[in-house]
Amino acid sequence: MGGLDFLSSVGITFQSDDYKIVVVEKPKYTLTAEQQETIIRLLQKPSSEGFGHHVREDSLRKRILQDQEYLLLPVIDQQLVGFGSASFMEEPGFLYYEGVVISLEAQGKGIGSRLMKILVRHSACTSLVFTTQSPVMYLLLHRISRVIYPDLHEESIPRDIQKVGTQFMRRRQGKFDSNSFVAHNLYPHCLYTKYPW
Repeated sequence: MGGLDFLSSVGITFQSDDYKIVVVEKPKYTLTAEQQETIIRLLQKPSSEGFGHHVREDSLRKRILQDQEYLLLPVIDQQLVGFGSASFMEEPGFLYYEGVVISLEAQGKGIGSRLMKILVRHSACTSLVFTTQSPVMYLLLHRISRVIYPDLHEESIPRDIQKVGTQFMRRRQGKFDSNSFVAHNLYPHCLYTKYPW
């Protein structure tokens, strides 16, 4: 598999007809420095395409290696086509989905939802937390989740969930409203000028 031969020896592989997903636990410690650099180099293009702007290596390194418990790597035709990464939160049962991106040519194949499903099953966590400005990710969450906050159909967010949201956002930039679960000025600019539907 060229530069990705090592993946089968460092993670658990979930195979589908069109792609496979390799789950690497504690990637900062499981992967050698050379393997880490290979992954970062190979993810540069699909990450930049998927996020819609150039992604710097240091930003990518932070999203996939810093304190992540899991790194999920989707592979099509021996090419990395994105990633998902997550770390445990202080609150038991909660997993923070640090980042997810799928390259443009790999979108629409169900890879994003499969990454999330594998992550939740593999981690044994009951709740997934992440921030997004993407309406596509919000719709994906609705398809795979029993409950989502904020929910456009719910009027209030339970107090225990408000507490988790406030704790989570304490380390993030922007102003968080625990009643609406909306964070203002979290991202430097909006990547989505219109809804994709």
